[in-house]
Amino acid sequence: MKPSSQPILGVTTIIGLAGRVEGRVLFDMSQQTALAIASGMNGEELYTFDEFAKATITELSNMIAAQAVTKLHELGFEFEISLPALFYWQHFGGEYDGIRSADRADRHVSWQNRD
Repeated sequence: MKPSSQPILGVTTIIGLAGRVEGRVLFDMSQQTALAIASGMNGEELYTFDEFAKATITELSNMIAAQAVTKLHELGFEFEISLPALFYWQHFGGEYDGIRSADRADRHVSWQNRD
């Protein structure tokens, strides 16, 4: 695999990991892709990236990360994960006006090996 830098596509969720496993899980997609996924998950066509669409993408990220966390937990890794933080670029007339963050409480879920 050759190294490359990739621009942020527009809608990004980040989940932090701390403990024996440290780092971040990042999901990044265009707003068009995010709307298509949110529409499919909710069984209705969504046309704007509103609070409902944001909540859907955040929940999808949480679901995917939870599957990975469960597998790592089964292998004996002890760590904590944060709830997903959602960031998105607001696009107006060919220019981005900056990054926006959906407000989330800074809560963590603890995963520990149970002997």
